Amino acid sequence: MFNEVARFPDVNLSPVGGETDQENLRRKRELYRWSTIGGYPPYLLCVPKDDEKNAFEIFDKHRFDAVQEQGIRTGCQEFMSGFSGLKPTLASIEQRYKDLHLASKQGNKADVYKEKNVGLRPDWYTDAVFAQQHFTGVNPTALKRASDDWVKAFAKVASDQKNSEAFQLISTYPSSLYVVDNSDYRYVLGLKPDALISAPGHPVQTPNGPVYGQPAYGCASITLFSLSDFGRLHPLAICLDYKGSLEKSVTIFNKCLTAYASSDSEAEDWPWRFAKMCSMTSDWTRHELAVHLTETHLVEEAIIIAAQRNLPDSHIVYQLLKEHWYKTLSLNYLARATLVPKFIEGVAPLELPHIMNFIKQSYMNFDFVGRYAPTDLKDRGFDPSKLDDKKFHNYLYARNISKIWVVLRSFVSDVLRAAYPNGDVDVLADKFIPGFCTEMRSQQGGQLPSFPRRIETLDELIDMVTMCIHIAAPQHNAINYLQQFYLSFVPNRPGSLAAPLPSDLKELQAYTEDNILDALPVKGLDIGEWMLMAQVPYLLSAEVDAKSNIEQYAADTLHSKDSRIKAAGPAFQKKILALKPVFDKYNKEMDDKVTEYHVLDPKLIARSILI
Repeated sequence: MFNEVARFPDVNLSPVGGETDQENLRRKRELYRWSTIGGYPPYLLCVPKDDEKNAFEIFDKHRFDAVQEQGIRTGCQEFMSGFSGLKPTLASIEQRYKDLHLASKQGNKADVYKEKNVGLRPDWYTDAVFAQQHFTGVNPTALKRASDDWVKAFAKVASDQKNSEAFQLISTYPSSLYVVDNSDYRYVLGLKPDALISAPGHPVQTPNGPVYGQPAYGCASITLFSLSDFGRLHPLAICLDYKGSLEKSVTIFNKCLTAYASSDSEAEDWPWRFAKMCSMTSDWTRHELAVHLTETHLVEEAIIIAAQRNLPDSHIVYQLLKEHWYKTLSLNYLARATLVPKFIEGVAPLELPHIMNFIKQSYMNFDFVGRYAPTDLKDRGFDPSKLDDKKFHNYLYARNISKIWVVLRSFVSDVLRAAYPNGDVDVLADKFIPGFCTEMRSQQGGQLPSFPRRIETLDELIDMVTMCIHIAAPQHNAINYLQQFYLSFVPNRPGSLAAPLPSDLKELQAYTEDNILDALPVKGLDIGEWMLMAQVPYLLSAEVDAKSNIEQYAADTLHSKDSRIKAAGPAFQKKILALKPVFDKYNKEMDDKVTEYHVLDPKLIARSILI
């Protein structure tokens, strides 16, 4: 349960050492106070002056100015002017993005269209690009091995639909099946299994009073994939909106059941394209509210507060973690003040109380230890020891993140083994780590039940510290900085739909391009939502400046005032620099030769959650 009123841990929750450490912790406990006011997971009540950063210091100036100058109204007018009053088609929308991209580049105009986006690919809508986004897209963490229950459920639907080819494929090769499963949305939101996921249209003020746009509709999709031994991920079936069982939901099978069977007919397979759009819309909700906002920003904020309140500045764990907190507290303050109530509520198919409930449940359900990179990958069906196999050669997020984890853990290990020369004995004698763990789990503190209850071994401490850095740096990088590329072209990944979903398979099978266009917020008052969906990802995807990347952080360790960090620095820097050639090799091995995956290159990884 979350407290409605902030309560603070007793000052003696974490034992203190000498007088200097005691004074340090008392001062920091006055500065770093917990709050849950407003219904958010535990956060910092007030950002201390030394940590304060305003919006101009957080966001890239050129992008911030461009979004401010363009605005929603002007942006809408500019975008719609290219259709000459005619009803947009998907082809004309694609062309409009291409024209605006070219105009921005030729005019050296910094705006949402100047940077590349997935819509500039002529094949953006294909099964191949759709599938690859679950390997190297903005949310590459959702794909997992299909459980026996899902295999049986999809096989039964295939049988019920008399789709013998799909039934045979699912029944014969169950170990090759993977899912992206968002079936829990209604449970998380506290809705009945058949309840509509929607939010009312937002009012726009006019001289004659407020006018309301179309309601925003959402869905709880489940997407079934096959992964061949040659590494081709291919979508087999999509349950558009799970309502308690597949039988009670609309489930459609791909006409092309293997990657090699795909053909030119993909472009006009409107029912299947609509299903893929539903899948992406459903994943937008998971990514923005859970994977991105909650599991990186908000979890890391709790780590910062608990560490500040329980680890004196002299503590080696504090020294390791503090460089990964730059701008995070001020950024999160802006997220609660602006991003959630203005962007997410303005785009998502959920009203604010449901948004808050989704965030809180995502926080409570976050498995801190289970999400250690090697554990998470293995649990989802991607054993780190087998990622160089042909079957997984296209999953560059997994291949890269597993390598980065090893490098970060090696560095943390070198530092902590020097700090705790007697290993487990010294860890057990540490009087500060138990308080940190207790406060992270406490109902008066971080309220994160999956955080380690206690740290009893040096290896456990190394893993925990590595995870704190992993969340702040490579993990956040992977799920934040590709938003511009994949989200600003709205048809690829709309935040919500502007029309209700089909009520049965027969209705879906009659869908045409018009149904897809009706579901996109590209007309009337809804065009404002379109611009929000495009502009905010652009603002959040500015490239990391050189002084703030992980490569520079590795270089900075060579000059650390802490002798243990300084001693571990040369090996750390060497290993960080060695990652780039490996990642370049992975890119060359990837089947997709159009969109390379560089978001986890060391020069592009921010050392902290700073945007």
